[in-house]
Amino acid sequence: MPAEATAGDARAFSLGERFAAVLAPMQLLQVLDGPAERVSCLPCAAGQVWHPHALLRAFVDAIADLLVRSLSVERDEQNVQRMLNYLERAYWKFMDTKSRTAFAQGPRASNTQSSPPRSIS
Repeated sequence: MPAEATAGDARAFSLGERFAAVLAPMQLLQVLDGPAERVSCLPCAAGQVWHPHALLRAFVDAIADLLVRSLSVERDEQNVQRMLNYLERAYWKFMDTKSRTAFAQGPRASNTQSSPPRSIS
């Protein structure tokens, strides 16, 4: 199978064409600085796939879990709002009814409700 490598910023990229799959090194998300940068990489990768909804549906639980866990450590209100927007889109656009119910009833929901409210500085 032929492959081609492209160097660029993983947080914001477009290759100008679509592919059957996007592959990245295992440590890619870990080298990005903070939750907001990690989350911003995912829509870019999904945009390069022929059927991005199929890719997101395959990882929607992991993406939603990452977003919820990241909310508790992110201190920048603008990043929090961006992450909440991504979470809302993942919930309504990529989760089916069964997944939405499980997500809403899962331990993630109780964890986020027990955290103190954020103040805008």
